[in-house]
Amino acid sequence: MTLTERNLAAVQAFKDLDTTGRDLGFDIGFLREEAIDCYLRRAEINTVEVYTALVTIDREVTSHRKQENERKRDLQKKKSSTARPTPRPRRKR
Repeated sequence: MTLTERNLAAVQAFKDLDTTGRDLGFDIGFLREEAIDCYLRRAEINTVEVYTALVTIDREVTSHRKQENERKRDLQKKKSSTARPTPRPRRKR
């Protein structure tokens, strides 16, 4: 993505909305539509170009975060499956 004034505005909007504009459920969520609209109107940059760039950034970052979480889960599973089981204590007779 080329860094233009429009894209710079979208990057700044993404940075601001990344922590406040998410709809979080059981996993990583996308930015909420109403949060995007409100932010772009307030900043007076509500154009199709800025909106499109912001949504593109959000989709790419969210996809990357999901892949990273899956990778971490897979590594955790591998670690737990290769770990030695703890020996059971001997019973006294």
